[in-house]
Amino acid sequence: MATTRSPETNFNTVTSWLPLTTTFPYQSGCSSAIWARLGFVQSETFDAVAFDPGYGITVDPAVTCMPSQVTLWWETETAPVLNGLTTRYSVGPIVCPGGFTTAGTSVVNEQSTQVACCPSGYQFRQMKEAGLVGECASSVSKDNVITYVQMKVPPSISKGLTTTSTTMGNDYYVLGVPVNGFNFGGPTSFSSPTSSSSGSLVTATSTGTSLPSPTKSSAAGNGGLSTGAKAGIGVAAAVAGIAFIIFAFLLFKHLRKRQGAEGNNNGGEKGPDTVHELHDINRPYEMGSPGARPPELAG
Repeated sequence: MATTRSPETNFNTVTSWLPLTTTFPYQSGCSSAIWARLGFVQSETFDAVAFDPGYGITVDPAVTCMPSQVTLWWETETAPVLNGLTTRYSVGPIVCPGGFTTAGTSVVNEQSTQVACCPSGYQFRQMKEAGLVGECASSVSKDNVITYVQMKVPPSISKGLTTTSTTMGNDYYVLGVPVNGFNFGGPTSFSSPTSSSSGSLVTATSTGTSLPSPTKSSAAGNGGLSTGAKAGIGVAAAVAGIAFIIFAFLLFKHLRKRQGAEGNNNGGEKGPDTVHELHDINRPYEMGSPGARPPELAG
């Protein structure tokens, strides 16, 4: 579900939302319109990228593989500072363009869900910021030929571009520009056919790779006790235990004093001794003394 959203200002940054509410039609040839700005080498520094808005801007304006909202988000993202405020562009609400699939969704909070779209057949890796490639990748086997356009070094009069082909020496990949955005919940929402309305992390089965965890923990909303609540219960239990021990000790002292007072009130009479003196069996008894044991007769 998604709704339109007004600009938001936070910490001198204005987030301007670019709505993409209809499915942008897929253009044939976009998957082979590969842009390698600095050349293509099998390394993370020189990548070949498909569905790059830069191809239409720099190479062929007739090739429009992305809607204008996505081009503005991808190529600009942050506008120059105006009146002390920086404008940041984000796509939202979002419907994945034609030829793209929903790689996954991640709940940001109760009102917004982040959506990642990758070109069909591309594997999702991890979420990236606008302008940074590497989020979506398509495998290319060894000995396959990749044709791409790159800037000439040094640049020449003819736009400084050249078309080059490379035979893959090893299994590698071609990257695809993603389309990332947000959908928002609300009473005036409309259905988005490619986004998920699930309340938790969802990964599209076609990507085979999960999205990173949400920035906001949902542990507090899963029905269990939070860490603070558990700590509070533990402290309360410890205090209750100490209080019980003190109470028992004071009660014991009170009972001892009461027994002593009752003994004094009985005229000093002593009850039966509960402790008996042990007599030395070798000590002789005096004759006639009470409790004296008579001597045994010999033999």
